[in-house]
Amino acid sequence: MGFKKWVKEKFGLDIPARFIRGGNVVLYHVTSIPPNRNGNILLHPVKAAKNVHTYSRKEFEVTSFPRLFFYLDPEDRHKDTVSGEFLYQTTVPASQIYLMEKDPESFKEKAEVDGHFSFHYYMYLLKRAGYIGGYYNTGLTMGTNHMDVVILWVPIKATLVPDAFVRSA
Repeated sequence: MGFKKWVKEKFGLDIPARFIRGGNVVLYHVTSIPPNRNGNILLHPVKAAKNVHTYSRKEFEVTSFPRLFFYLDPEDRHKDTVSGEFLYQTTVPASQIYLMEKDPESFKEKAEVDGHFSFHYYMYLLKRAGYIGGYYNTGLTMGTNHMDVVILWVPIKATLVPDAFVRSA
């Protein structure tokens, strides 16, 4: 058995159960945009895509498909480069988040363009199928900090996490 197959079988690559409560998952997002007077913000992937600095260079090289990045563990923001000052949270149904590494519906096979896998088209197919986002672990996909990440391609309201002001590095 090859290493990649062993990793997939061993770790499964589902959203870890510790992050799911009552069928929902809480997502965390860091941004420099302050909340409104009610402590909320509307995060919009198209607006984020217009501000290229919100993506890392590597993320933008993979695809410019409009998306928002969320942590499942709020402590993971310390492992990554933080570009903002405010920590927000939102809750979404886990069933609306596609398991990108596991790929249970084989969307990766359908995402070939001119004989090559297209991450942009892959996300388009997931969105068209009704998913609002996708889950992956960065340690298994990019060899970095082993963070559990959800990307969303729909606008979403988020609420400021009290007492979680984050200073930029």
